[in-house]
Amino acid sequence: MVGHVSLKDWLSDAEYEWRQKLKPVNLVIETDFTSEQIDRIKKYWGVAVSALRKRGSDHREIVKRYPALTLMALVGHASLAYREGKYWQDFWGDTGVAHDQDFESVLRHSIDDMLVKFSLARFPDTNSYQARKYVMVLALHAGIPVHCLGDLLGTINDHI
Repeated sequence: MVGHVSLKDWLSDAEYEWRQKLKPVNLVIETDFTSEQIDRIKKYWGVAVSALRKRGSDHREIVKRYPALTLMALVGHASLAYREGKYWQDFWGDTGVAHDQDFESVLRHSIDDMLVKFSLARFPDTNSYQARKYVMVLALHAGIPVHCLGDLLGTINDHI
């Protein structure tokens, strides 16, 4: 674990920390997270999810227990590791959680509730893109994906 801190303590502290960081912002990207922070969140969130599922916790209970960490894992993944058409496949791999279609459905349908909980921007226009609307919302909160920055800066440079 992190130093001598238990997983439970780390999760509690991290959940509190990210709740505080989400309070004053409109978009998750405004929390100014780092790739190291997101990697750590995804790793420990995944360990916690696996442990809670083994104890019989319902998917909704897991999201309810750790809404800030869940949202940070989802949006951070969209920002740092999103590949077109591979969001969920890569998300499960990065978190070390076995893919579960029911849990994925709970996560998708919890996104709006988490945005409301933290008073974050919602994008009702994405509702017309039913097949991709959840990943689109996460991507909008993620800002410009890291793998696109080089192309963006090149385009800006070419036009200045």
